[in-house]
Formats: sequence, structure tokens, C-alpha cells
Amino acid sequence: MISITIEGHVGSDGLLTVQVPTPLRETDVEVRLVLHPVPMQSPPLSATGLTPEELGWPPGFFEETFGVWKGEPLERGPQGEYETREGLA
Repeated sequence: MISITIEGHVGSDGLLTVQVPTPLRETDVEVRLVLHPVPMQSPPLSATGLTPEELGWPPGFFEETFGVWKGEPLERGPQGEYETREGLA
């Protein structure tokens, strides 16, 4: 058995086109597909071609808020004690 992992993209038509090169020739094979959705990562704003306002942000939001914290450094406070539970049988 040969295991091959590839990545693909399902188009708006719901079709996934897969072309897999193999070392096999002139033989029957059984093919098993397991579709595992990849978590979507947001493209940077510059890649979308949209302005922050077009994406729903108030005008000037990033310019007014980015880097403006002037207080003391933020620190994560104590998180308390972790509850110890009995193990499963």
C-alpha cells in the first residue's frame, strides 16, 4: 500500500479535482479519500483588496488604537490552583 498526502481546493461548484502521480502503471487500485477540512486562515488585508472600512471596521480604527497603550505593562495575574480530579477507571 502506498500512502500519499496532498492538499487541494474545493471550488464553488463543490468539486475537488485530484491528480496524483504514482509509481504504478497499468494496474487496478483501490482509492480511499479522507477529506479533512483545513482551518481557514484570514489573508492579510492587503491581499483581500478591501479596506478596513469595507470589512466593517470604523474609519481610522487601526490608526487610532494600534500602539496607543501608555500605561504600565500588562501582566497576567495569578490563575489560581488547578483542580486535581480522580482518574478514569
